[in-house]
Amino acid sequence: MNRVSVATLKERLSEYLRLVSGGSEVVVTSHNTAVAKIIPVGAPSFEIIEPTRSPEDLRRLKGIEPPAVSAVDSLIEDRRKG
Repeated sequence: MNRVSVATLKERLSEYLRLVSGGSEVVVTSHNTAVAKIIPVGAPSFEIIEPTRSPEDLRRLKGIEPPAVSAVDSLIEDRRKG
């Protein structure tokens, strides 16, 4: 992954756009802080992170209770209102 400052990106935009169109990603920095990422159009815009614990672990947490109404019932009711 390439890193480039805003000033350098302005000066050499075409070069960095060629890199991106070739499949590379470019991180844009301002004062050494990442502020943006330029990615190819067809690239996924998010990363899927698999859970490290099972959903059953959530049921064992104190203070968290399952909702009184199912999500499906709530959605159906909301759509009837709208």
